[in-house]
Amino acid sequence: IPEQEIVTLVVEHKSNFTSSEWKRICWFEISFSGDFKLKQSDLPCEEVLELQYCKYKSLLTLVYCSKKWVRESETQIQQKNLRYQASDKENQVIITSGQGHIAIILDSDIKSLIDIYCPDSIGHIVCFDLTKSENVNSVCVVLFQNQELEVSFDDLCSRIFYMLKRRHNVYLESVLLIKTEELKDFVSEDDNVYRFLLRDSVETKQLKKISNVWQSGALIDGTLEYEGDIQCQRCYKGVLSKPLSTDNFNIAQEWYLEIPIETQVLLENSINKDTIRRHKDPDSFVKTKLEKLYSVYDVLLNLHNKKFTGVFQKSNSSKLLIEYKSVGFVFDITSAVGATSSLSQAENQVKSGTCKDLCYYNTYLKDNSLSYQTFNGEIKSFVNLRSCHLILMLDNLVRLQYIADPNPGEHRSKQLCTLPITLQGLPLDSTITQVWHLAMYNGNLNCSCKQPVLLKKDDIQRVLLKTDQNEKTMYTQFFNLMTFGYLVLWKKLPG
Repeated sequence: IPEQEIVTLVVEHKSNFTSSEWKRICWFEISFSGDFKLKQSDLPCEEVLELQYCKYKSLLTLVYCSKKWVRESETQIQQKNLRYQASDKENQVIITSGQGHIAIILDSDIKSLIDIYCPDSIGHIVCFDLTKSENVNSVCVVLFQNQELEVSFDDLCSRIFYMLKRRHNVYLESVLLIKTEELKDFVSEDDNVYRFLLRDSVETKQLKKISNVWQSGALIDGTLEYEGDIQCQRCYKGVLSKPLSTDNFNIAQEWYLEIPIETQVLLENSINKDTIRRHKDPDSFVKTKLEKLYSVYDVLLNLHNKKFTGVFQKSNSSKLLIEYKSVGFVFDITSAVGATSSLSQAENQVKSGTCKDLCYYNTYLKDNSLSYQTFNGEIKSFVNLRSCHLILMLDNLVRLQYIADPNPGEHRSKQLCTLPITLQGLPLDSTITQVWHLAMYNGNLNCSCKQPVLLKKDDIQRVLLKTDQNEKTMYTQFFNLMTFGYLVLWKKLPG
């Protein structure tokens, strides 16, 4: 806009200001004259100056509110990310050490303590339980060292020891300080640490270049009492007691209790109150409007921090990724308006569930509630596959896939062949496994044939790959039964 067309701008004063200052003055005067739709002869100069000062004061108030909003946004993003992790039961790693502890909470508390004394020295912090430890209520911590510590290593570890004991009622048995470059094989592409692969390497002593080791030793004074609680109160209370997902989402509660009140006041002014009064179902209409305002707020948080994704954005991204054929085109539109994350972010979100460390934990180490029969009756206990006999199941399944808009020459439906692999476990004390006995069975349920046998590397060939005489006899009988003596038939059998 030419300066001569700005009604309230006094061009004669331009020489008194720098170029950047004059641009800001022009920007202010354009906004001011547009707000009041002033013409040059509308108001006396004194009244115009008073109105300009009032607008300037209101802008200063908005600047203060915007800075406060930025500070609150950081807190909101941190809390929502913790609540997302609390709702993600599949990817929530539980460390069982006397009580159940959520791994990310232990890591976060240790990180907060370390940042007080040496904020730039430590990168990743990994906490896990040790299966070979004599103390069942203890954990081990690995610190990824980025640079030299600013405080004594022993003093820092002692502070971590007493913090974990006070907050989580758990002992810190040992701390390993290892340089970050030595642990690059345990960090994924998206900067997540393979917690249990690292634990196995620590227990099998495969880590060679350890900078420093701290042992609690005499600091452990007896067994901690849990008063019957199987879950750590620190880990399962507070933010984590309010998981955030679309499964348990209450828009009124989330909007009025979790969103800062300044943001509520600002965004709610965009709702047309007359439309609410005229609507046949005001409650449903307000609910729909609040969901849109909540999505807008998540979009604003995403603008502030591109790594943050709102609850509706995550839900919409998952639906679009699975249900729509032209995925790339849909994501280009929805991500542009902030309704979903980008296609690459949605794919990374799905891939994060296939992390090998989490699959290892969820499949083999995670305790699950199970009811089963024993010779002493039915019991309910928490077991994992590591404590069971493993059974490998292979199932051939065929399912139909339907295409709403097939390409020329394609059918609307087609068959997809799948070969799902399922691992099942039988508890060692179940009625089924208790009747598995060898010829030397002595009548005792805990007879010698039930004792575990430690297999060595050279036992694989002898036990698993070579056939004994009974197996050879059974193979010959099956061969004769299936071929009736004709070798050609045997060769034609599949597999």
